[in-house]
Amino acid sequence: MFRNQYDNDISTWSPQGRIHQIEYALEAVKQGSAAVGLRSNTHAILLALKRSSGELASYQKKLIRIDDHLGVAIAGLTSDARVLSNFMRTEAMKSKMIFNRPLPIFRIVSAIGDKAQVNTQNYGRRPYGVGLLVAGYDETGPHLYECAPSGNFFEYYAMSIGARSQSAKTYLEKYYESFAEASLEELVRHGLHALRDTLQQDKELSTLNCSIGIVGADQKFQIVEGDALQAYLNLLDTGAQEEDQGQAPMETED
Repeated sequence: MFRNQYDNDISTWSPQGRIHQIEYALEAVKQGSAAVGLRSNTHAILLALKRSSGELASYQKKLIRIDDHLGVAIAGLTSDARVLSNFMRTEAMKSKMIFNRPLPIFRIVSAIGDKAQVNTQNYGRRPYGVGLLVAGYDETGPHLYECAPSGNFFEYYAMSIGARSQSAKTYLEKYYESFAEASLEELVRHGLHALRDTLQQDKELSTLNCSIGIVGADQKFQIVEGDALQAYLNLLDTGAQEEDQGQAPMETED
């Protein structure tokens, strides 16, 4: 049988032990605009690129606030992300009403993983075509998780998903050991550097195409956009100047 005879539904395995529908959903995440997440000992932040479908359209929102201590960045189908974010809001509200406490981050991520996994097992359904970076702060500290359409989820020090995300991962892998003790400004600067690496060569980060989400021990989840974002974008220029000053001039031999 040819490959296309094994990808008609979610409950058919190929002879190689693969479920092609899941791989297609993962590919949809790779086509979405990039999102980056980082965490330190005190804060977790999300950064995302916003796309516009045309000159007459506004930029699409990529960060979603779930609760005071929790937010997500998305890459992939925004409509699927809306369904999952509404589910997360409902679970967060239940936790406050029934247990009178904020929802633990691991519990909501686990619930999202279970919800996504059901769609990979039952005939007549399809996987959610969206990847989530979940950042939050609970009684055990800041957390950053990635949730995939397959139902898998992992906790990270730093992570990037979406188009050209490998460039951001390369930057994060180089500097992630310094994130734990980093200040909020340093964490945001590293995140902006990683996000900038995912851009096409003729593009630049601006207050229109970028947004930042911040949550921490002393800060409720806040999305920074528009003019308020310029102060953080200025950190990129400051960091570049410090790196130039830190490089000693090369000695030349006569």
